Amino acid sequence: SQARTLATPDAGALAGRYVVRLSDGSAADFPIGADGRITAGALSPCRLSGSLAGNSLPGTLALKLDSAGCGALPGSANGVLVVDALDAPASLRLLADDGERTVDLRGYAEPAV
Repeated sequence: SQARTLATPDAGALAGRYVVRLSDGSAADFPIGADGRITAGALSPCRLSGSLAGNSLPGTLALKLDSAGCGALPGSANGVLVVDALDAPASLRLLADDGERTVDLRGYAEPAV
């Protein structure tokens, strides 16, 4: 097998609205702004927010994720956003933890309206 190198994502290129499926089967949405800011959407009571920044780990952006009303998700977690074609049809993956609980969410791009 051959090693793969992932290109580092650009927060501006990720700007748009995404939907994730939570472990209880409900969905939550969030837009990512061109500045890398994640803001809570209006789809569900689960509100995800946070920010993206450059990261030294190839193929990732640093992720600061806050959640409210999201069941078992930690209220605040740090980790990475990954963009990898192997996660398709998901557009991105959020991997984070708060030292006790982990977050592993796949984000699916919503078409612009």
